[in-house]
Amino acid sequence: MNDVLLINRIVPGQSPNHQRKMTFILGDMHNIELAERVIDILQESEYAIGNNIIVKYNGVEVLVEESAIPKVVRLFMDNDIDVYGVYHMYSA
Repeated sequence: MNDVLLINRIVPGQSPNHQRKMTFILGDMHNIELAERVIDILQESEYAIGNNIIVKYNGVEVLVEESAIPKVVRLFMDNDIDVYGVYHMYSA
């Protein structure tokens, strides 16, 4: 059986201020200390909108403006957090 993810395509620059609930697939999220650090980094940044940060077994979901997506990836990379993927799921 195949797992199917329906993801939205984001066209850079088309709607930079549009807010999206983005999922960032991160390495070592099984490590509680790293998961807590990810939350702290996002809360202290200017990119996360509100406190709707959802920690998942393999990453984190956070509300950000489209223009901030590469900045969040850079934020993770600057803090030695491996990023394996970024996507926006279709809403039901």
